[in-house]
Amino acid sequence: MKIEKSITLGNGEVLLRCCCVEDAQEHCNAVRESIDELEKWLPWATKDYDIEDSLTWLKACGTIWDRGMEYNFTIINPATQNIMGWYGLNRIDYQNMTANLGYWIRKQYCNLGVASSATLLLAKFGFERLHFNRIEIKAATDNIASRRVAEKIGAVREGVLRNMIYQHGQILDGVMYSLIPADIMREEDGAISQP
Repeated sequence: MKIEKSITLGNGEVLLRCCCVEDAQEHCNAVRESIDELEKWLPWATKDYDIEDSLTWLKACGTIWDRGMEYNFTIINPATQNIMGWYGLNRIDYQNMTANLGYWIRKQYCNLGVASSATLLLAKFGFERLHFNRIEIKAATDNIASRRVAEKIGAVREGVLRNMIYQHGQILDGVMYSLIPADIMREEDGAISQP
């Protein structure tokens, strides 16, 4: 499915737009600012993360978007235009019309409702525009912040998956949450705007 990179998703609280290389310096700044928390859960987040890492990732985002493999978004504060975090639909299975929803929020914007607002917005996009039947949110059992986001938006906890995550040489159990269209469509938390 072809989704134009100029698409924006907004609900008054957050604005999501396609990741772009122009965000590289701010992306790197956000990773470095948030590294103590990110490195616990994301294998790419290391103490030596630098601007080249951000450029490489953001360039890849454009390519995989064009191929329909992933849809990665930058979260913007609509009032200030500050970058608050990153979201994506990945591990897309077009045969079964499912995807994983991943996210991380910049440290200074944690615990402000940004994650739950953006999660609902992106899930709604996945159901309405991409026609997914199911969106999964997976988090390590000890990743309380990510689990709290899934629970806050009403995702259904389906159970603990043993040995789900391989992270920094460790094998971790994870909690599987899911959303289906009926869970989100009753919410009117977001609107999709076309170019």
